Amino acid sequence: MKASVVFLFAVVLSCIAYAMSATKYTTKYDNIDLDEILKSDRLLGNYVKCLMEEGKCTPDGAELKSKYHT
Repeated sequence: MKASVVFLFAVVLSCIAYAMSATKYTTKYDNIDLDEILKSDRLLGNYVKCLMEEGKCTPDGAELKSKYHT
């Protein structure tokens, strides 16, 4: 009986942990190719200008700016 309770408790904790991890990840940024941005001076420069408020922002740049700009 004791082993069954421990097993059930472990299963419940596993389900809770899975549910919590599933809600934390968003697929919103999956279409952004960070390697491409970092390899391209033009793209990287545009993102930097956007963040520094020196140039226009792409929709992705505006989202980044809204989340991380102080």
